[in-house]
Amino acid sequence: TRPDLKSKLVNQYTDVIVEGFPRSANTFLVTALQMSTDQKINLAHHVHDPCQFLSNNRRSVPTVIVVREPADAISSWRIKNSSIHLSTMFYIYVRFYREVLKIIHSPNVHLVDYEEAVSFPDRVVGRILAWTGHQYESDVKLDVERVFDEIDRKKEQRQDETLNQNGFQ
Repeated sequence: TRPDLKSKLVNQYTDVIVEGFPRSANTFLVTALQMSTDQKINLAHHVHDPCQFLSNNRRSVPTVIVVREPADAISSWRIKNSSIHLSTMFYIYVRFYREVLKIIHSPNVHLVDYEEAVSFPDRVVGRILAWTGHQYESDVKLDVERVFDEIDRKKEQRQDETLNQNGFQ
């Protein structure tokens, strides 16, 4: 069980849901969104399961689904996690996006192409923030290196917390 999972689930305070198959720029997009507005933005993210956005139908929370080509997403996930069988990864991918198809026409759902998110993050982040009613300084270029630095900082912080919880210093 992931102890941080509860903080990532959709709830009554969620402003935006950001979900996608693993290794589809979820972390990059969430971090870029958080760094691109001075407003507090409550994000539900990184569950990588359709329950995150299917449970949202009654709440009408804006939902961003990141879509990456299956071969690329699965290859990347396989490199990161070789303990999961390849056929299981394909099954999970198909299951995830089969559920996306059920909500694709909802006005509360916005699909984001992985390639566009990583190639033109300013455009994607600006569009999402405008769509969800959050302020975005469109004349300020998103500093991609700063986004990656923040991702690295959070990763190190989680690793330190894990070491401290396990009695290592």
